[in-house]
Amino acid sequence: MQTNEPRVGDLSGPIAATRPTSLKVGPKRFLPADIGGTAILKFGKLTHTRFKKDGYTLAQRVFGSPVKNALVTARIGNVAISGPAVDHYTSILFLADDYEPDLFKLLSRAKSIDYRFIDGGANIGYWSCLVASTVLGPKPTRAIEASLDTYRILHANSEVDGQRFTAVHAAIGPTSGAVLTFDESSAHAIRKISAHGTGLAQTGASSSVMSVSLDDLIRDFASGAPRQNVLIKLDLEGGEPPAIAALTGLGHDVVMVVEDRLDDDSHASCKSLWDRGWTVAALETNGAITTVVDVSDVVAAKRRGASNFLSFPAASLFAKELFESTG
Repeated sequence: MQTNEPRVGDLSGPIAATRPTSLKVGPKRFLPADIGGTAILKFGKLTHTRFKKDGYTLAQRVFGSPVKNALVTARIGNVAISGPAVDHYTSILFLADDYEPDLFKLLSRAKSIDYRFIDGGANIGYWSCLVASTVLGPKPTRAIEASLDTYRILHANSEVDGQRFTAVHAAIGPTSGAVLTFDESSAHAIRKISAHGTGLAQTGASSSVMSVSLDDLIRDFASGAPRQNVLIKLDLEGGEPPAIAALTGLGHDVVMVVEDRLDDDSHASCKSLWDRGWTVAALETNGAITTVVDVSDVVAAKRRGASNFLSFPAASLFAKELFESTG
């Protein structure tokens, strides 16, 4: 009989060492200069609660056109990170008590381990800032973002003292060097490659971006080094499967955290990881790591709120070390 209860440790090997944790991001403090931006952010969240996607449009109308490109900055521990003030994603990052606690707990486990971090679909660089700083690192970090508008914010966040990482304007795909069209018309957290043509210059609704494969990112990031631990986070708004399929890892010990969206009934990301023969496990919000071996397991995990899935080859020593670490 199918059960919706998490199954922890139902595979042999490192997965058996998983357990819930209670780690949490420290308090988020807004910088004094951003009091106005904070007010806009909170107003946007309030109106979003009432009017959904139209809430932030209403906030722009109330505060006027200057707020459209306004940024607000929050400090988390020793990390300062900026994001658009009139934006639902930023309000979740900065106003919620705990953003993606499942991923934070996993990265806390990894803090004592040497690894390189590739943040694929980094957006404004929230996780890159934390991993490149002493909050969750510091670890060598490379953040990749396809949206030109969002990349500009990511690049600015990459240069703040104490959280330096490399920001790359590119779209992760199965190959490198293709000129793609990126749709800039939607909210920045859900922008993705357009299916309508390639090679267009930025028009406000679209921009051009070069593709890069995960292998080429790894080759550039870990070239000349012996076998490295590489942790790849992929959040590509549906573009994950072809990028995953083309990955070889170039002999490095690669562990991946891949988004499989709650509203994706095809569960394409998890299927692409199974196709590699890799172990796949759901990151639960309580910090547990639950193996998923078929679609029914993924459906059950998503019903519990899991959308990030950890994956690794059976022989991964990095994964074993990760599960044995207490952070």
